Amino acid sequence: MLALSGILVVTAGCGAASGHDTASGSSRVVKHTVDHPGNQPFITLNPTSGRPGSIVTVTGYIPSVKDLSASDRAKLAPLGNIGFGGFNTGLTIDVSAITWSSQHPGYFTAKFQVPTQPWLTPQGEHALKPGVYPVAIQCFGPMIHGCALGPSQTQADFRLMGPIATQDRPISLKLSPVRGAPGTSVHVSGWAPLTEIIGQPFGYQLVWNAEGKTSDYGSLGSVQQSFNGDISGSFKVPASVAPLGSLQPGPNSIALQYIFTANPGTSITLGHAPFNIIAPRTWAALGTFHPLYTTTNQAAFSFSQPSPVTVSDGTIAVSTTPGAIWLRQDGVWQSISLSALTSLSSGTGYPVTVFPGSPPLASSIALAPGFPSTLFLAVEAVNHQYGSAPPMYNTPYYTTDLGKSWNQVPVPPGYTVGEFGGYLQQESAVVAYFIHDNQWATETTDNGGQSWTMNQHLPKPELGSALNFGAVPNENFGQMGNGQTEQLLRDTREGQWISSTSFTTMEGTTTLAALSVHSALLLQANNPYPVQLTENGGKTWQYIALPPITGSQNGSNYQDLGMLANGDILAQVSLASGSGWFVLTPGASHWQSVPTTVIPPNTYNVTIVGKAIWWIASSGSTTTPPTLVSVNQSRL
Repeated sequence: MLALSGILVVTAGCGAASGHDTASGSSRVVKHTVDHPGNQPFITLNPTSGRPGSIVTVTGYIPSVKDLSASDRAKLAPLGNIGFGGFNTGLTIDVSAITWSSQHPGYFTAKFQVPTQPWLTPQGEHALKPGVYPVAIQCFGPMIHGCALGPSQTQADFRLMGPIATQDRPISLKLSPVRGAPGTSVHVSGWAPLTEIIGQPFGYQLVWNAEGKTSDYGSLGSVQQSFNGDISGSFKVPASVAPLGSLQPGPNSIALQYIFTANPGTSITLGHAPFNIIAPRTWAALGTFHPLYTTTNQAAFSFSQPSPVTVSDGTIAVSTTPGAIWLRQDGVWQSISLSALTSLSSGTGYPVTVFPGSPPLASSIALAPGFPSTLFLAVEAVNHQYGSAPPMYNTPYYTTDLGKSWNQVPVPPGYTVGEFGGYLQQESAVVAYFIHDNQWATETTDNGGQSWTMNQHLPKPELGSALNFGAVPNENFGQMGNGQTEQLLRDTREGQWISSTSFTTMEGTTTLAALSVHSALLLQANNPYPVQLTENGGKTWQYIALPPITGSQNGSNYQDLGMLANGDILAQVSLASGSGWFVLTPGASHWQSVPTTVIPPNTYNVTIVGKAIWWIASSGSTTTPPTLVSVNQSRL
């Protein structure tokens, strides 16, 4: 219950100081009783004066709350805004612990701390000095959309007492290091006026300045701010940034930027710090090479798109329509029904009937070389607690007799079938990942599903490589727009696999190309650093700059990026005439256009398997097989 001292609340209006929110026009004293508070909102402060850092209790009344039913008053959010100095030139403090009175409807208490540092306004730094400051409130009571953009509800005066230590700290931004190539990690420190307090100061966004132009707001991320104004954070030097495009070697600068909540169209930029970009290592500088092997996360891990073409030992598997997958062996297509999975999944807690009456849909397919009758599927499912999508999950099933019977992949103790994290195919072994809270376990079969072994490690790396794809967290598989984070694991050579780097499923197909036991390339179309190289088994990665593609509409943004068995990079970019394909050979400094007679311009979702590129020309149906097209790398 809110405690009100006495039954008399007195508010005094003394006129507003210059630059403050509007107060009452003349000096007056208004008396309110708890039982008869009037029809205007008001607040009182306790104490009404103090030094920086003082804790002030705000007691007040919001008439609209009194008119609510008891049940609606009980639902009031304990949230609101306090403006020390008003909301035009003051410091906004978000309050999250408002106490609403149950005995006296409409009354509340809240607390805030008087700032100890200067704060930021649209006009620049507002000095902290003795004087009278209006304390205004906003968004107290029933939630009204856009209330933070409107006027204050009411205000009261607070006298800031001196003496106050001289605030002589200049706005500063320091970078360490002050030079580096794209991909270099840079630590940020310094001092700046306080920004809006949301539990702690909101902080600033970092922007890049080059050749008189500024990058988009937030393009480099943000820095945190403490209550004494100190800022800290880090960022990676980008290869390109909107709308500046590719960043060129030479002098550049970084700055702090802030957009004001009450006026989203108003921003202020301050604290510029110089940074010198060093030219990155280029693709041409790598010279010629031939990968030991290439592998992708496309078929067995990429849950955010329909399953692409899966090819192994002459077997081709495709999932294009609900209820079945298509399999081609020895040039003959056959449809493999998935209907049996409906009943098989009913007792797992994750039924594959995503919507009422819908047939099962395979989101990815893995094959085991040497076992032509065995198929491993990830099948879309829902949590039975929710009944239907969203959210959606992927669940693991397999058949050893071309779909005559189906089995669920064994689930390790402590995990659920809904925590399946994808398949890893290594030589004749197939590994099924399960992941929960970043902890993973595996079930492995090396005999085409005849038996499984549960363990916490991975099979011996292929050809001695020190890198492997990790599990994909399964919840929602990226439906909320950010994708799921997948780890690339590195072998410590002590029987442990730990994270080397990470990426999201929203970055498109990820290709890993092993060049030796310790060196490898990582290709990702939508990653800020599309090609990266490690030369120490994944301990560190460096950005490799690709030459620009003439006519590309989006600078260095790729629609697709992959590597063929001979080391050629295949890329798809947006052109003025549509989508086009280009190839870059090892050591080359220029792209070559792929003839449209080889890959049609608007062909999407290709699958690279060794020396061939595959895509689905038509999806077919449950009774008609899809139409596939393949092109050998020699034709590019």
